[in-house]
Amino acid sequence: MTALERLQAARSLIAQGWTQHATARRANDRAAVPAYDSEAVSFCAAGALLATDDLGLGGGALETCGPLLIKNLPAPATERHVDLIRVITDFNDHPRTTQADVLALYDHTTEKAEAAIIMWLIRDYRDSKVHPHCNWDHLKEGS
Repeated sequence: MTALERLQAARSLIAQGWTQHATARRANDRAAVPAYDSEAVSFCAAGALLATDDLGLGGGALETCGPLLIKNLPAPATERHVDLIRVITDFNDHPRTTQADVLALYDHTTEKAEAAIIMWLIRDYRDSKVHPHCNWDHLKEGS
């Protein structure tokens, strides 16, 4: 599972149900539960990533995607070694943060990840010897 697929899966969970002050909540009593709980129906920004680890996608979603989310926060964390969950949940749990804000964070992060992948593919293709007759100068940054 790629980081992009994990971001998309987590965003989908948040779109179905979002919460604050817990990684996840059950539907019947709104009780806080672990993100991997089978009864979880709403997730915080970090909890949704944690939940993707249990969707058969393998582990490490928070470590893989957390830094990408943090870079796109309205006020990015500047600490050298940040606690990923704390930084993401601080944003999620802020009194003025809404579900729309969290979805926008995921959308923006996904868009930037897609753009980075496209640029990497273009550079890889441009630098390959497969098409030496092509002039790729117009794709260079700053051109």
